[in-house]
Amino acid sequence: MSHWFSRRPNAEATPVSSPDKARKLSIDVLHIFVLTSFAIAQPVYDRLSHKFGFLMDQSITPATVRFLVFLLSCGLPAAISFVAIVTSRGKRQIHDVFHSIVVFVCLVLSALPVCSRINFLPGSVMLGGALTAAGFGVWCYFRFEWSRALVTWSSPGVLIFPGLFLFQFSSTTAVTGMPASRSERWEPVPVVLLVFDEFCGSTLMTPEREIDADRFPNFAALARQSTWFRNASSVSPLTMQAVPAILSGRYPIANDSPGPADFPHNLFTVLASAGGHEVAAFEPVSNLGFLGRAAHGHRPFGVWQQTQFLMGFLGRVYLFHITPPDYRQDLPTIPPIWFGVHDTRDVDRTQRRGVFAYAWNDQRDDQFQHLLDCIDGSPRPVFYFGHFLVPHVPWCYLPSGRCYSEDSQNLELLCLGTDGEKPIDDLAATQNQQRHLLQLMYVDHLIGKLMSRLAETGILDRCLLIVTADHGISFRAQQPRRSLVPGNQDEILSVPLFIKRPQQT
Repeated sequence: MSHWFSRRPNAEATPVSSPDKARKLSIDVLHIFVLTSFAIAQPVYDRLSHKFGFLMDQSITPATVRFLVFLLSCGLPAAISFVAIVTSRGKRQIHDVFHSIVVFVCLVLSALPVCSRINFLPGSVMLGGALTAAGFGVWCYFRFEWSRALVTWSSPGVLIFPGLFLFQFSSTTAVTGMPASRSERWEPVPVVLLVFDEFCGSTLMTPEREIDADRFPNFAALARQSTWFRNASSVSPLTMQAVPAILSGRYPIANDSPGPADFPHNLFTVLASAGGHEVAAFEPVSNLGFLGRAAHGHRPFGVWQQTQFLMGFLGRVYLFHITPPDYRQDLPTIPPIWFGVHDTRDVDRTQRRGVFAYAWNDQRDDQFQHLLDCIDGSPRPVFYFGHFLVPHVPWCYLPSGRCYSEDSQNLELLCLGTDGEKPIDDLAATQNQQRHLLQLMYVDHLIGKLMSRLAETGILDRCLLIVTADHGISFRAQQPRRSLVPGNQDEILSVPLFIKRPQQT
């Protein structure tokens, strides 16, 4: 047992020359770099590569990202290797024991996520399976030469993982845009694009397919001075797919949260490169408006401070990555901003330019008022974009704008069943539709405020104004309000679309 960790059973009896000792130590150091890359660095890169929007939301600089990569791929394994080198100065058994502990810990960290995916097993069995697999891996590592050779052959991953991550990050944050080409008649104008949410376009219509001017007078007024497309339709019932499609003019992709790398040619980049438009955008869900993102006053700005800020998030995410589901309730919670859920307190309401990321449904009336404040009649062309989650649930606004229940994620009054999607009966479906109509009349009230503000600042006639929605909504008992099923396509796919060209009468 005293020689279990040795490379050879007679390690103490056989003298080892200095060159051989240095070679074995160099291999041990290489293996430490490889194992930590697979067990720690690569899972972190994988999680972070799906959250580049989080990095942009937090104004994390490329220098900070590179420093983080250096710490994970070089700093951490170098620190462990330093201890291994120090232990090699003494008895060889001490070094072998330390090295075996490092191998065992790395194998446990690699095995835990795999075992945690076997959902039907209790957490204790998952944990025991990971420990058993790691113990068997350590035995193979010291018993068979081919197992150590396999680790050595995996060494390119030490460079591939950080290199691929940095390439993806640079591709995502690169400002590609459209070429800055202008025609001889180029006359940039203000652009106002409003995207509402969960808004069926046919709801505005009377049986004669005209806008109900009694219920929606401001939409009727907008239709009289713009082009109204009665048959406009969405391309997806999912907000994270539909809004990027509106901003880019491209059909949705498989990515649940597409970023600038997925749609490099979008309205933000095109207007910035071709027209020099300033940006005042309210983007609570999508992540394409990275240009001119509004700075948050409390965000750390130094590389070291930003790295500490990131490590707090990544440490919690990594713990969830390796912990069996039964034990996750005892872990520190992951802040909502990691999932794209913003905190309204982070927004500086005094700013008039930038990309503002409010909490998706927090104080929606204040969000719209902030947009109105940004419309200031600037002589420079401005792109005003607002994605507002009305008349989306929760339904809590009267047509006047008065809020009769909490504007939050509390959906108790919706009677949507256990899945939060299907009205439990015809009465619930009818009540939900009535409350939705009241909130839709509030949206009409907002349109009136917008038109008044545009006229007041003198840009109503000369701006390009577009009003639309991401997808519709259905109200049928025991039928989903958002998912497409036979019979509700006309309600889910229908969206309003009004386009007013400059000087259009």
